[in-house]
Amino acid sequence: MAPSLTLKAAVGYTRFASDIKDLGVPNYVDYAVGVSYDFGSGLALYGGVQGANKKGYFGDVNKARGIVMLSKTL
Repeated sequence: MAPSLTLKAAVGYTRFASDIKDLGVPNYVDYAVGVSYDFGSGLALYGGVQGANKKGYFGDVNKARGIVMLSKTL
């Protein structure tokens, strides 16, 4: 995109073992898409969306959410 911008994307899959799966806990897919801006000197800003499927089973914890994070390395 630009020298200071980084596009970030991730997809994950959680597969439960048979002892938990036998209790009816479903496997699920989680995702994240966002952009990070590097201000220099270790200061960065991130904004993105993160969530997962299987909201019917796990509830609001898997609902898509906007995330904003400011970080500074020492």
